[in-house]
Amino acid sequence: MFEEQGSWNGPSGIIPFNNKIAWTLLPNSGTILCSHLRYGDNNPEYLAEFSESTNSTWSGLEPYHCADDRYEGTLELESATLTLTWNVTGPKKNQVISCVYT
Repeated sequence: MFEEQGSWNGPSGIIPFNNKIAWTLLPNSGTILCSHLRYGDNNPEYLAEFSESTNSTWSGLEPYHCADDRYEGTLELESATLTLTWNVTGPKKNQVISCVYT
């Protein structure tokens, strides 16, 4: 599990946030599940399942949908840094969100 703290930089200013992310390795398939735990540790919300596409990059198998917006995820490992990038498209959003874990 990762506990995130950070800030969103947007048109209305800087907004602080915190979140908890659960990562689960599925040994039989070799994939990694990503869920957020903002509704409690016993109530995970599935976000994506990642499969290795290169030695340092994992791609989401299916996009995550939040209302009509589509989140496509990529994980990248470089040295001791893991970067989760969401490309978000839809009627309400057109943005890239990067979460850097060190």
